[in-house]
Amino acid sequence: MIKRFRQYAASRMRYQPTGEWEWVCLAQHHGVPTRLLDWSENPLVGLYFAIERDQSDRGIVDGKLFSLNPDALNEASAGKPVGVLLLGQDKELDEYLPSSTPTMRSGALAVVAPQAFDRIVAQSGVFTITHRLDAEDLDKSSPDAIEEFVIPQTAKEYLRIELERLNVTAATVYPDLEHIGTAIKLQHQS
Repeated sequence: MIKRFRQYAASRMRYQPTGEWEWVCLAQHHGVPTRLLDWSENPLVGLYFAIERDQSDRGIVDGKLFSLNPDALNEASAGKPVGVLLLGQDKELDEYLPSSTPTMRSGALAVVAPQAFDRIVAQSGVFTITHRLDAEDLDKSSPDAIEEFVIPQTAKEYLRIELERLNVTAATVYPDLEHIGTAIKLQHQS
């Protein structure tokens, strides 16, 4: 999937990723399944995602906001304090690349990436990474590193209005022309 994304995306981009990790991060931010799970360092952006309008939920399900302690997760997975790991720089992450064969190492890691494209900047994007597309790997790595907050569905609309007042909208979280146009239409429907 990453190869196909690279094939089709290359001619449509003003910025060309410089390495495999940048391609993986870009693909993740555009809906391609990867070993990365998106997080945000900005709690308001995280809240936006927890209450974002979605055709599948139609506003009838509670949202969830998660808080991650990256140092606790990385220490539990690595067996020692390792600090912040940077995709494309820290060689111990290379075995997580799609082109690599994983060794016996397991466990999710919290990582950062160069802020090389608009979405990662707008979303204050950071990631966790696993060897497999298994969401349970993250919780198994360090259950004490994650805290969950439930957002009642009845509070979603009020919180959307409050986030809009703080300029946390689809247009600011997804900085592309389509989302800017959608935001303008929504403003004029009110």
